[in-house]
Amino acid sequence: MRKILTVATGILLLAASCSKEADNETKLPAPDENQIRATIEPVFSDATTRSEFDSNMKIIWSLGDQIGVMTPEKPDANMTYVIREQEHCSAGIFTLDADIKLESDTFYAYYPRTANDCCMTDEAELSLVLPAVQTYKKNSFATNANIAVAVSTDGREYAFRNACSYLDVKLQGDGIVLDKIVITAGKDTSLPNQKLYLAGSGKVCFNDYDSEPVFELDGSSDNNRSITLNCDNVALEADAPTDFYFVMPAGTYSGIAVDVYTADGQKISYVKGLLGEGLVFERNTVNSFKVETITTAPTDEVEEVDNVYTVSTPQQWNWLAAQVDTGNTFEGKTIALAQNLDFTGIEFISMGMEADYMTDTSRPLHPFQGTIEGNGRTISNVNLSSDGRACGIIGYGRECTVRNLTLSDITVTGAGKWKGALVGYLRNGTVENVHVINALIHPYEETLPQEPYRYSYRIGGMIGFWSGDKDAAISNVSIRNAEVHGSYAIAGLIGGIQGTGRKTIDNAATDGITVTNHGIPYMSGSDCYFDSAALLGDCTNKRGELVLTNITIGSWALYDQSDESVTKTLTDQTWCHLPYVGEMDGNSPITLDSASLSPIPVTATEG
Repeated sequence: MRKILTVATGILLLAASCSKEADNETKLPAPDENQIRATIEPVFSDATTRSEFDSNMKIIWSLGDQIGVMTPEKPDANMTYVIREQEHCSAGIFTLDADIKLESDTFYAYYPRTANDCCMTDEAELSLVLPAVQTYKKNSFATNANIAVAVSTDGREYAFRNACSYLDVKLQGDGIVLDKIVITAGKDTSLPNQKLYLAGSGKVCFNDYDSEPVFELDGSSDNNRSITLNCDNVALEADAPTDFYFVMPAGTYSGIAVDVYTADGQKISYVKGLLGEGLVFERNTVNSFKVETITTAPTDEVEEVDNVYTVSTPQQWNWLAAQVDTGNTFEGKTIALAQNLDFTGIEFISMGMEADYMTDTSRPLHPFQGTIEGNGRTISNVNLSSDGRACGIIGYGRECTVRNLTLSDITVTGAGKWKGALVGYLRNGTVENVHVINALIHPYEETLPQEPYRYSYRIGGMIGFWSGDKDAAISNVSIRNAEVHGSYAIAGLIGGIQGTGRKTIDNAATDGITVTNHGIPYMSGSDCYFDSAALLGDCTNKRGELVLTNITIGSWALYDQSDESVTKTLTDQTWCHLPYVGEMDGNSPITLDSASLSPIPVTATEG
C-alpha cells in the first residue's frame, strides 16, 4: 500500500539511541501524521557517531543540522528539514516550512543536506561529497562531514545508518598550539582492493541499506589523497590527549601519513601502516591511532637583509627551516652561517621534508630552493628521525645550492627511503666544498620486526637520492667515518642517481665507510647485493651521463645482513664496478677520468 507523506510547516522527529539510552526510543511518543521518527544504528568498537559526539561518545544532533528526503517517483525532491530548537540532543525535532506531498511505497533520507540539490538515479544511487577540508570540533567530527542514509516504507519511521568510517588522531603536548592536521593515503598499490583517496565526490546506494550502505569515491578529478583538519589554534594538553576526528571512506589503505602543523609554522610527521596487511577502516567504526606526544623545536625569527638571512644560532636555523615546510622555498635567497651551529640537546628541523614514499613526488612538496652559504662553518651533533620522509639537513632540495659547509656527528634514522646527512632528495642542484665527518644513516621501522628495512633504499652517507632533468654538479666533497644501512641502493656518498642530463662528481673522497645491506626479496629481488658501493649505490641516469673525475676511495666495507631467503651473493654481482658504483644501468654511460666505466663482476668481498 502506498503511503503519503504530507508536511505543512511540518515536523520531522529524529531520535537517536545507544547502549546507555536503550529506553530512549520507547519513551518517545508515537509520531502522528506530521511527524517522522528516526533512530541510528549502534556502531562497532563501542564508538558511536552521527551528527557529532558528546563527551560520553553518545549520538547527538547539533543546531542547524539538515537532512534531505526523496522518493523513487520524486528522486530530486530534496525535502529539507532543519533542527532549529534543540542543541546537542539525542532526539531532535526537524521542521520544514513548506507544503510538500510525497506519495510512495519507499522514502529515502540522507544526511547532510547541503546547498546543492541531489538527484537519485534509477539504481537508487545518490551522489554526495565527502569534504577534503574539515574543521576540528571538540569531542566530535566536523559539521556536515558525516554521511548517513535511511530508508522508510511508511514515511514516518527512519533508522539512519552511517556510510563512512572515522579516524581518531590522538595528540598531546605541553601547550602546543595547532594550526591544522593533514592525513594522506598511501600510494603503495600492492594490496588488493586498496583505497588511494580520502575525500571528494562519490556515491552511496540506498539498495545497500539493509546490508552495508558504504560511501564510495567515484574517481572523479576532485578526489583527493588528503584530508585537512583545520584546528583553529587548539592548544594541546601535556597530561591528557586531545582527539582529532576525521570522517573518511571505509576500506583498506596501505598506510596513512599524518602531518601536524603548529601555529608557529613547524611540522611534525609520522606514518602508520601494517606491512602486507594495510590499515582496515570499517564502516561505522571509530579507528584510533595511539597517542603521539608532540614537541616542537626552539626557534628565533631571522630578518632578511638584501636577500640574505644570517644565522648565528640553532634556534635561528630552526625558524628558517620551519618556513620551508609552510611553503617558503627561499628561491633567490641565501641562508648564510655566521657561527658554528652545535645542536647538542637541541631538536633540529630539516628544511623541506614533504617528499616521501607515501605521496606522489609530482605534487607541490615545499622544497628548499635557495642557497646555503656555510662560510666554512660547521653544523654538528644533529639527530634526525622521520618515518617515511626524505630526510637530511635538507629533506627535499630542488635546484638549490649548498657550499662551504662541514657536517659533523650527524645521525639520521626513521623508516623510509631517500636519506642522507646533507640531503635526502636532491633534484638537480649544486653541492660545492661540503664535507661530512662521522655519520650514521640507519632507516629502520621498529614496528615492522619482520621486514624493518622494507622501504629503506636510496640511502647515502651524504645524499640519499640525486635526480633531475638538468645538468648538475657536485664538487670538492668528502665523507669520512660513515655507517650506512638500507635494503638496496646504498653507498658512502650517494645512494642513487636517476633522471636525465649531465651529472658530474669532481674531486670527491670517501674513507672509513661501512655499508650494511639488509636486502629483502620484495624490494631488491634475488640480487640483494646490487646497488651497494663506497661512492654510489646505483645509477639509472637514462638519456644522460655521469662524469666522475678525481675520485679517491679509502677504506670501506660491505656487510651482508640481508634476508636469509635471498640467495644471491657478491660473486653473482655483474652490473657493478666496485668500489665506485654498485649497479650500472646499461643506458646510463659513466666515465671515470675520461675513460668509460664498464661493469666488472665481483669475485670476492671488497674492502
